Amino acid sequence: MKQFLQAAALLFITITSVGSGMAQAADSWLPQFQTGQHVYIAPALPDNVRTDFSASDFQAKLTAAARKQNFDVYLIVTRSPADASAAGGYGRVLVNKLWKNWKTNSSFASGRALVILMTGGRDNKLVSVGVRVGENFDYWLDGPLEITSWPNGPVMPIVRTYLSSNPSAVPLKLVDTIGHIIREQIIIFTLLPLIPFFLAVCIFGLLWLSASSKPLSDSCGYSSYEFDGKPKHHRSRRHRSYDDIFFPF
Repeated sequence: MKQFLQAAALLFITITSVGSGMAQAADSWLPQFQTGQHVYIAPALPDNVRTDFSASDFQAKLTAAARKQNFDVYLIVTRSPADASAAGGYGRVLVNKLWKNWKTNSSFASGRALVILMTGGRDNKLVSVGVRVGENFDYWLDGPLEITSWPNGPVMPIVRTYLSSNPSAVPLKLVDTIGHIIREQIIIFTLLPLIPFFLAVCIFGLLWLSASSKPLSDSCGYSSYEFDGKPKHHRSRRHRSYDDIFFPF
């Protein structure tokens, strides 16, 4: 009976937490997709947060990083109606909800998209990040495309390092890091099938060199041969002198 009550209590807490998270996500500001717009900032955020992400210098850096990695980067900075301690896991929920909404818009080309969503609580501190990449990267990534959930993925180390002290650095670092991971995978999967071919070429080259090698002769026409452990030098017929022919003794 005691175990049953404990299991029931655990189930109630789980359902309550999930329901609370979904309710908070439902009340969060999520933008509609707009063609040509890559940075979306919630109107309710304070000016200091909005300024960090709306500055032309930041947006220029984000555009350059996206072009370098060949991504279509979309950044959403929003706010969840919860305190900072409760907002920690909403980034994943919100980015998945946003992705589903944007996928219904035919103008949203999701193939090379990299969507970064940052959210915070009532204290206006950004505390949670969700990241989703497009279907074109499914072959190169060893894990779900919602990469925030990777236990050893690239998102959480960057979030822990920069989110509290330098929030605007988070999307820039994520774009570079995720692009680097994908490039590494492309190189590995492209070159790996070619290794047997290169080995075969090397082996064939060594066999050809071994088969075509000939004994070397010195400049005086002597050829060296080993006989009883001592080198024997013989003058070749082409280099024999007149005296050698007519006066052999």
